[in-house]
Amino acid sequence: MQNLKMDNNDGEDALQLVPLGKLCLKLRGVSYSKGEATAFPAEDYLPILRANNIDDNELNYDGLVYVPKSRVATKQLLQKGDVVIAMSSGSKKLVGKGAQLKKDWNGSFGAFCGVLRPNLDMVNQDYFGYFFSSASYRNHISDVSAGTSINNLKNEHFENIIFPLPSLKKQRTIAAQIDNLLPDIKINKTRLKKAKKLVVKFRQAILYAAFSGKLTEDWRANNKTKSVDNLLERIGSLRQQAQGKRAKTPLAIADTDLPDIPETWRWVSVDTLSNIVVDGVHKKPNYIDNGVPFITVRNLTAGQGLSFEQCRYISESDHKAFTLRAKPERGDLLITKDGTLGVVRAIRTDREFSIFVSVAMIKPVLYEMSDYLELALSSPQVQSQMVGVGSGLVHLVLRDLKADGIPVPPLEEQKEIVKKVNQYLEVANQVEKQIEKAEKGVGKLTQAILAKTFKAE
Repeated sequence: MQNLKMDNNDGEDALQLVPLGKLCLKLRGVSYSKGEATAFPAEDYLPILRANNIDDNELNYDGLVYVPKSRVATKQLLQKGDVVIAMSSGSKKLVGKGAQLKKDWNGSFGAFCGVLRPNLDMVNQDYFGYFFSSASYRNHISDVSAGTSINNLKNEHFENIIFPLPSLKKQRTIAAQIDNLLPDIKINKTRLKKAKKLVVKFRQAILYAAFSGKLTEDWRANNKTKSVDNLLERIGSLRQQAQGKRAKTPLAIADTDLPDIPETWRWVSVDTLSNIVVDGVHKKPNYIDNGVPFITVRNLTAGQGLSFEQCRYISESDHKAFTLRAKPERGDLLITKDGTLGVVRAIRTDREFSIFVSVAMIKPVLYEMSDYLELALSSPQVQSQMVGVGSGLVHLVLRDLKADGIPVPPLEEQKEIVKKVNQYLEVANQVEKQIEKAEKGVGKLTQAILAKTFKAE
């Protein structure tokens, strides 16, 4: 592609529109097997950045994996000024996100990432890095994947991205001006991130108080309830009837060192409260364009509740076969069990769908306890029992999930707990929405600063 000048000035400030591919070296990430990687530093191992280390156009160094140096080519060692790009992801929103390495760092990047290494004879590294935070860049990535199911990028997708290129002197001036403007914005972004973390802590504090009995302490003092033992006898009887000849004695609680609860409550295993605890189909299905939704971990983690956005579809015949093992119904509880552990969603729809092996399903004996169980399973007291196994992709074992303990009060108190917790959580949700609105405002301000520089017209 021929370089195009934006104005008639032939001097040093002339702005050219240059294909990105002419300004940088494109590198592929390091391939390695699960058995080669470790979560801890070791001699002759190097840290590896992955897509989850690219956060809001910045690199974070949380959750690194380490691989043998022998797996890393010299050119794959990261250099200050390199831009790390998420080349492949299960979500289109994550594909193409990038961040620049701002410091010297002895490490590399994984196979699902790529690196663009600027040619410093042609482009200032700071100016180059800011481009990947611009709307111009993101719009190009959106155009690449628009109308397709593409969730990965190739080097050729970057070749002809139009990059506005003034003189090196002008680039340095622009980068310095942006450097002066962005720190205040970054401070506000940091404050908003801290505020979001406080909301998360608030939610956990409410759940902890609820399932330790603190939240309904006054309610218990003013209300007489039926014995929880009567409720548990009823559950046992209904469980026996539902399971019939295949009924087995429910698993006991594995953890014997559980927190104190009120004397009118009981610690009871998940298995005791369930007719079925099962996971989804153990094979990858044949996907089709339209059909029955097929739910995986990302449909439980995309927001609050069960999301049918960005789900894939299977045929009616596959759905019928898969539901012989696990048939999700309103009131059942879904739990992520592979990778991201312990996200709990109660089913509040009559829409039919199937689930993958990465999702566990609990069918409670009493569906009137579903709302309570969704909150209880999300509480710190129960979440701390959900310990994953595995050296690579961690997962919950169904037998372990069945043996997790649930604090169970009388049914009337369960309803009071659900009411109170939901009131507090709604306050948290409203605060979170305000924070997200403020974040969008800060994001727009950042884009306004970058737009004039990187508007390729």
